Amino acid sequence: SAQGHRLLDLLSPSAWYGMMAASRWELALLDAALRASCRQGGRARPRSQAMLYTSAISECRRERRWGTAVELLRQMFVGELGVDVVAVNATISACGRGAQWPTAIGLLSWMRVACLAPDVISFNSTISACEKSGRWEVAVGIFAGMPGQAAAPDAITYSALISACERGHQWHRAVLCMSEMQHRRVAGDVVTYSAAISSCGKASRWGDALDYWREMRQDRVRPNVVAYSAALSACEKGQQ
Repeated sequence: SAQGHRLLDLLSPSAWYGMMAASRWELALLDAALRASCRQGGRARPRSQAMLYTSAISECRRERRWGTAVELLRQMFVGELGVDVVAVNATISACGRGAQWPTAIGLLSWMRVACLAPDVISFNSTISACEKSGRWEVAVGIFAGMPGQAAAPDAITYSALISACERGHQWHRAVLCMSEMQHRRVAGDVVTYSAAISSCGKASRWGDALDYWREMRQDRVRPNVVAYSAALSACEKGQQ
């Protein structure tokens, strides 16, 4: 379909390479499962096939086989199986785990072309893909585009964004993100606070780091090893 071709146009060169490198035996296993479904119920319904493909894409995400996930999504379009937001989100997440942030962004953009409304998971997965690749500036840009969508940022959104800023040594942006999160009355979790504390600590802003530690305790968020480590590191840098 035209939308399917548009999807391929938006994919990065590395995505094409990943698709070509997708193991044939993995795709053969899916084909075998589809054939088994046909034998059990006559002819597999498109919806049943779509669910099977989506499950396979999710498995690729867990196994970090992003190239196979993209190829499976392409096959869904070719087969006109009715791709939904869940399938695309799983593929974006697989690309994120494979450090393929350009492909993740391409898929997010393509969703609008295909008249699929990105949800908060779509944005979270794409921001996370940028964070894992150290592309904080791209993550900030994607976040900035959320108000124009029907997806409201949640704790996972801010955690991924603040983590991206922390990796990019952008402590001031991390602080701004924390302020916006609190203004929106979004409750932070241990990941959010740990990233904010770490970001301030790396910038020798130990006072701000301790403020976030106190806020975390006031919000009754239980600290983990990462949070303790970030707080101790911030204090060491400030010799407190």
